[in-house]
Amino acid sequence: APFDLIELGSGDGLKSKILLKRLTKQQARFRYIPVDISLHSLHELKDDLQKELPDLEMKELQGDFFPIMKNYNGSHHQRVILFLGSNIGNFLAPELDYFLNLLSRMSRAEDKTIIGFDLKKSPHIIINAYDDPHGHTRAFNLNHLSRINHELGADFVIDDFQHHTSYDPDSGAMKSFLISSKDQQVHIQKLKVTIHFKQWESVFMELSQKFDVHDIDKLAQKYGFRVEKNFMDQNKYFTDSLWVRQKD
Repeated sequence: APFDLIELGSGDGLKSKILLKRLTKQQARFRYIPVDISLHSLHELKDDLQKELPDLEMKELQGDFFPIMKNYNGSHHQRVILFLGSNIGNFLAPELDYFLNLLSRMSRAEDKTIIGFDLKKSPHIIINAYDDPHGHTRAFNLNHLSRINHELGADFVIDDFQHHTSYDPDSGAMKSFLISSKDQQVHIQKLKVTIHFKQWESVFMELSQKFDVHDIDKLAQKYGFRVEKNFMDQNKYFTDSLWVRQKD
């Protein structure tokens, strides 16, 4: 039967192209609906797919996927929703609840969802990934300050902030912070505000939640889904979990 393949946060489509090519090769009847906040990314994705898969039916939706999910009507076809990567781990508890409620509301009985979850593993592996020796995560977080300087006319001194991470193996919460190494004031011209930072004051940057299969099962059941299968890598570091919407 024909279906709509809806991807939340499609970006450049690097992951989904593998699936799109396989489905096209199998002559599946489907329409691809990428959702992304970046219009530029959607245009680039459409141009690439028109070259690689010229017969693919596609309807791109630009915007924040929360309101798009809330107001989505679409066709009467079955829906397969993709939320790849590990973006679900960046949601705080209220955001996770809101997202999964919206997902449940936009899914009808037997609709499918594939969600990426970063799994719990050795704390040493996780800490080394977010406090890596090459400083990639540190550079990523400090770049926020550079962007604010450039786009909002702020005067952050980047070297006055330190990158710090913490991991709780019990809850699976991996948190990243920037720490002010001294008392300082930062002026943000375009917002007309001045912010005072105390020495060693922390700025919470990101949550990167880790899950286990029991967490995933409980989440699925709570919001009206059943876990059909967890597709894991050979090290069991990550899973793409296939959920099926149950009848209300």
